[in-house]
Amino acid sequence: HRLGKIDIECEYCEALKWKGEKLGLCCMNSEVILALLLAPPPAIYKLLTEKDPISKLLFVKQAIAYNQVFAFISIGEPPQFPQIYFYDPTNIKAQIDRRYKIMKEKLNKDMLKEIQEELMEFNPFVNTYIQAGNVQA
Repeated sequence: HRLGKIDIECEYCEALKWKGEKLGLCCMNSEVILALLLAPPPAIYKLLTEKDPISKLLFVKQAIAYNQVFAFISIGEPPQFPQIYFYDPTNIKAQIDRRYKIMKEKLNKDMLKEIQEELMEFNPFVNTYIQAGNVQA
């Protein structure tokens, strides 16, 4: 079964739908007002819209792994990634090396670095973890 392109736009909230989807279900025909999504940080946007097919394929194909390696919680798993912020929050190279090693060297180090730097700059939860690590030290 093929869904085709997801190119039907809701007239109320601009959600994209497939041809067979019921219109208005996303926002209940404008009864639910949703805030527009903010644009992702520049490096994340670049990874998502990369023109180079090899780079884009590397990121998209392993998106779940990249999501896991930067997750703040580990549901049903022993914690491993959030603690990285406790060790030395200013040493990005050490953080990337640790994430790279945990993921058995399957991810691209340059992409890990780009994402790590974006998180340090734009994600408010990173600072919360860094502060918690400083208090704990």
